[in-house]
Amino acid sequence: MYSFSKLQTYTNCPLLYRYRYVDKKKVKKITTLSMFGGTVLHKTIEKIWKQTTLYNISTIESQASDYFVWLWNTLYQEHTLWWLFTQHTLQEAEDFKEKYKDALSVFIQKYFIKDIQKNFATWSDIKHHWAEVRVYCDLWKEKNNTKKLVCIIDNVLYKQSNNRIKDLHIIDYKSTYREENLKAHTKQLYTYAYALLQNEVFAQVKNITWTLHYVLSDYVETYTISKEDIEQAIDTHRQNIDTIEQKIFYYNFGDSNAFSPQKNQYCWSCEYKNICPLWNKN
Repeated sequence: MYSFSKLQTYTNCPLLYRYRYVDKKKVKKITTLSMFGGTVLHKTIEKIWKQTTLYNISTIESQASDYFVWLWNTLYQEHTLWWLFTQHTLQEAEDFKEKYKDALSVFIQKYFIKDIQKNFATWSDIKHHWAEVRVYCDLWKEKNNTKKLVCIIDNVLYKQSNNRIKDLHIIDYKSTYREENLKAHTKQLYTYAYALLQNEVFAQVKNITWTLHYVLSDYVETYTISKEDIEQAIDTHRQNIDTIEQKIFYYNFGDSNAFSPQKNQYCWSCEYKNICPLWNKN
């Protein structure tokens, strides 16, 4: 079973892929305040989307803010995030919490309420949504190929008319916008679109759009997806999977260099940096 994040791990660093998914080395994963804040923000947005019919528009911001603070405090205490406590003061953690909570308020005021009104109030025909949906699909159409892809999608909106779904919109939430990450994030949404289109429910879909919403940066990218873009992204995944499985074969037969390390922007937060040959050289 493959996922986009698993395949992206290989793209970023083949050796990390080996450590994490082949050797399955057990180490304590590094957690930063930014990563922690992103998790709490993401879970809060998931919560308000799932319960959108239960919320009153006039009180949604305060309810989301209360949930965010409760979740932050609960997870911060329950999980005893040793890296946070040893690398940041409690005041720094509190400042981060306020920063992310403020970003949540801007998101709700500027985008979320408008999305609710647009998608559930102003359409003459019904528009549906799924929040945090898990989708499985085959990467190859051959019956004897068992390679499957799993996608966990933040939000799927679809417009239904005459019992047919023709318009599909995918939303993915990120914390901070960085231009160097946009290409990978775009490929991620192409992958999600492919997974959805394999489902017969979406067989009649004609128009596919996606939105990347960088909540902390208050930045949004929205595009129309072509089937050519989707197929190109999936072809890359298929090639990577073939390469990965070939390297696993060689590694299992004694080739310790089958998975080489690759320096990238995430090295500093890698849980395996203490045993990484590149990190030790530095």
